[in-house]
Amino acid sequence: MPAYVFETKSGNYDIALSASYNEERDRDFLLTDYYYTLQPSYIYSTQQHPNGLNIETADDINQLRMCGLLGYNYTGFSVDDSQVRKSAKDFKQLVKQTQAGRCDVFLARYEILAGFKAAQGIDYLAGGMQVEPIPGNMGDKFHMMISREHPEANEIKALLDQNFESMRQSGQLKSILDGYLD
Repeated sequence: MPAYVFETKSGNYDIALSASYNEERDRDFLLTDYYYTLQPSYIYSTQQHPNGLNIETADDINQLRMCGLLGYNYTGFSVDDSQVRKSAKDFKQLVKQTQAGRCDVFLARYEILAGFKAAQGIDYLAGGMQVEPIPGNMGDKFHMMISREHPEANEIKALLDQNFESMRQSGQLKSILDGYLD
């Protein structure tokens, strides 16, 4: 568990940002309504799979050797999180594992990979890597995690949820996020 998550759970921090849903987080924190989504995707090597992969549903991906980042949560990817081999410390290792054939696919949120390219010039999709959205997945929702130790946690959650909904309805939330996610 990252330090900021531990500190939020113990009440030293009030809120942790950008958390995808899982049952443990739902138990340990008050999760706000989502305030943005990212597109779960699978990435494969065209050198290992020159004819592509026959993926029509998320369940088809469960039949493959899936790799992911150590400590990450893939519940929102519509795949069996327990079947994801989470040993890579960074995307560079995931690419190497996939190119070497140790994984059929690695899982990532497309916008994160695009962000590395835009911000740092690192293109994890170069060298024959192909990214595809997970079929039927409309986006992995991200929430804020509020410490259950905070005396006004329920009031904070209600206020944030109300404002996220209002901003979503008015288009303001999309306008703000477009500058970061598109």
